[in-house]
Amino acid sequence: MTVWTSEINELKLLYESLRIHCPESGKELEKLIRTEDPIVIMLYSRRCLEVIVTKLCENELKRPRKTEPLKGIIDKLNKEDKVPSHIITSMHGINDLSTYGAHPKDFDPEQVRPVLSQLNITLKWYIQYITRITSESDVEKEQQESVKAPVGIFKTGAEQISEKPSSSSIRKLLTGILILTGALIVLLLYNKIFGPDSPGRLRSAGGKISIAIMPFKNLTSDTLLNIWQPGLQSLLITSLSNSEELSVRQYETIDNILGNPKKVDNAALTPSFAADIASRLDAKTVILGSLYKAAERIRVTVNLMNSRTEEIYKSYNVDGKNEDDFFTISDSLSKLIRNGLEIKRLEEKNDGADLKNIYTSSADALKYYIQARSNHGQLKYELAIDLYLKSISADTNFVSPMLMLAYVYGDLGNSPESRKWAYKAYERIYRVPQDIQLQIREVKSAVDKDPMELINNIRQYLEINPYSTRSLYTMGWAYFNTEQWQSAIDAFEESIKLNKKFGNNYKLWVWNYLLLGNAYHKTGKHKKEMKIYEDCLSLWPGEESSITFWQAVCFLSRGDTVMAGRYLNKIKTIGYEKGWPESEILSTIAGVYEKAGLIPEGEKLNRGALALDPQNKTLIYYLAYLLIKYDINVNEGTELAGKLIEEEADKPDYLFIYGWGLFKQGKTGEALKFLEESWKLKAWYDHEHFKVLEAAKKTI
Repeated sequence: MTVWTSEINELKLLYESLRIHCPESGKELEKLIRTEDPIVIMLYSRRCLEVIVTKLCENELKRPRKTEPLKGIIDKLNKEDKVPSHIITSMHGINDLSTYGAHPKDFDPEQVRPVLSQLNITLKWYIQYITRITSESDVEKEQQESVKAPVGIFKTGAEQISEKPSSSSIRKLLTGILILTGALIVLLLYNKIFGPDSPGRLRSAGGKISIAIMPFKNLTSDTLLNIWQPGLQSLLITSLSNSEELSVRQYETIDNILGNPKKVDNAALTPSFAADIASRLDAKTVILGSLYKAAERIRVTVNLMNSRTEEIYKSYNVDGKNEDDFFTISDSLSKLIRNGLEIKRLEEKNDGADLKNIYTSSADALKYYIQARSNHGQLKYELAIDLYLKSISADTNFVSPMLMLAYVYGDLGNSPESRKWAYKAYERIYRVPQDIQLQIREVKSAVDKDPMELINNIRQYLEINPYSTRSLYTMGWAYFNTEQWQSAIDAFEESIKLNKKFGNNYKLWVWNYLLLGNAYHKTGKHKKEMKIYEDCLSLWPGEESSITFWQAVCFLSRGDTVMAGRYLNKIKTIGYEKGWPESEILSTIAGVYEKAGLIPEGEKLNRGALALDPQNKTLIYYLAYLLIKYDINVNEGTELAGKLIEEEADKPDYLFIYGWGLFKQGKTGEALKFLEESWKLKAWYDHEHFKVLEAAKKTI
């Protein structure tokens, strides 16, 4: 087994997709993954890069490559901002090192690994790039064909479907069931449902999306199908009228304006004519439909057009065998149109909720997701979980709720469920665009407890979507967890700044403010610390107890006992109002003293709390943690922790504190067993835990 086996295995996963979308690169990659010779690997890594750069030169720089060196083209692509900067870096890395394969000379075989790693990154991006430009080309061609296709023949993308279509070029129609074209499925799963129209343009004064559906054009030679020109129009009007988000102009209204739709010929139903009808009906969206026929197959297309600009921003196609399928065709088209328009409406209504990266073809899935995010943000975890699961049930390939389930389960300390959902999303990583891939990698690195990889993935995502307050919070969280205080401050502040720019329509999570306040505290910026806690309290009055705790820490740590006393009394008042037992109030105040660095007082108060409730495991844990961390009485603390794991041997906090105690007692081998087990069970990266574990490993 070579040292770069894992890198080769990752490239093998890409091979099939590359072979389909980029056959030239696929041929070179196939030779690469079938060899263990480092020189050959370097050579074919370079050839893969040459194919990619040559294609980019033709597509983006609009000229052939000829004999120009790779470095020069890569630099031009970077200068003209044609390729993301992190991909440019990977391309340069491949180009620099793979020279040892193109012009063999001595090199360290270890240098093969970074070449393969950078090639992996570059190929993943390139597959998405090729898929995107191919999809755009196909959509453009389909829109052209919806007007120009001759009778008896129609096209899907670049492939012509004629009397004897091959099984690879069209779908097999199952009895009674209509299957969408492969290109349409890709479009629905991988791209945002709505096109380039700016938010709000498609809404009527009443807040709904207003629609006028024109009679369909019969572009077949079969006049018997003319009845379906108003027939399909009527079916769609009836079906779409059931949506609460859509305002559909009724058949009779359009009929009155047209006179008699049955007598309106195809030539009259131009986009301008339809736009004029729609404007008279005050409808912002026009649906134009057409029927095509090839041999025994019928295709029905619809184009969604902005009535003001006459711009077609979305197209859908559904196929059937004969007229018997028209009701099913209508149902399929109705679902596609309704989902597309409702999703856009939901995005507009929740403009501040960071939904620009959501990819689903189901409006129901998006509705559940938005409700779940709202409850998640309000710390209503169980309700959020239920809604995320409903969202996934509505669209089993919707990865966004999977990612959020990984976070919510992690916050609840349920590491197995957190990892399960992160890896379910990861299984779908090559079905989604680059920005969602980065989000999946972000969550995977979080559950894998790899903060540097987490930060790297978020940084790349922010290059694509710099206005994501969620990603800025997560970056701040990752920096905070690794005690990089100023970097954490920068990320949290930017998130709050962006939110204010958006108009504060969407309240940031409470921890965005609390962690920022803590980071200010660590860097001695106490005025800013108190200001952010006050801002947090105004936004999150229900979290007054947590906010008051940190306000008390701020004053007590600076020796201001008068102000600290006021907040400590406030904690007592809140506790009594909420019905906390006396032991919990005392333990909370003990925590204030400990966080303020007054350890003896914290120990005394913790012992007092435990005396009031001797069987309380949480209080036992707090005391054991204090005794071990601050070397007050390691033996006593370890004994207390040992009793805890006798009852709950799978709780990571208990295992960690017990392992830490054993380590301080010099029992390193035994300690390491508990520290590693607790690390495995932890949902998120814990810097203190990491440092203790690393220290124990170094002594073995």
